[in-house]
Amino acid sequence: MGILEHVKMLEAKVDKEIDFAKKLIEENKALKEEIASQKEEIADLEELLQAYKEEQNAIENGILSVLSQLNQFEDVVEEKRLSSKTENNDDAKNAE
Repeated sequence: MGILEHVKMLEAKVDKEIDFAKKLIEENKALKEEIASQKEEIADLEELLQAYKEEQNAIENGILSVLSQLNQFEDVVEEKRLSSKTENNDDAKNAE
């Protein structure tokens, strides 16, 4: 094999390696774009999650408030019931 043939083989190998490097550069660029897109998506999801947590807290606080009001109502009803029962007993004793 002559020098010219070695040079042509070397040139072909160099061209092949250059093409491979270009392919890797393009893949790298595509992966970076995908990463950037996924980071944006993560940021959007984190924002949605935060809004969801805030909404859940508001719902929980609302439920706790309603339960507290219901307990207060039950206490008032129970007091009225006991008061009414006591008055009825007093009326019955006075009637005797």
